[in-house]
Amino acid sequence: MTSILEELFYGNVCPGTDFRSQNGKTRKLMEHLANHHEALNDTLTEKQQELLEKFDDCYGELTDISEREIFELYHCAKLLSRHLLFF
Repeated sequence: MTSILEELFYGNVCPGTDFRSQNGKTRKLMEHLANHHEALNDTLTEKQQELLEKFDDCYGELTDISEREIFELYHCAKLLSRHLLFF
């Protein structure tokens, strides 16, 4: 049995794409987004599909960077607030 860290290391788990929201509104929106994306992709030529895939890759990378920055800022603020409590 592999650990979650191994799964992350080997790329078998991607937190940004494995979205499991408990929020019904968010889950519904994600379903609509996936359905519309698939419907759009079905109407495109092969060259247009390649362009959409490149767009999706860039957007995914931008989202990953944003999520990482938010995570880092949150934890920096948390550490800073703990540090300030001691003064």
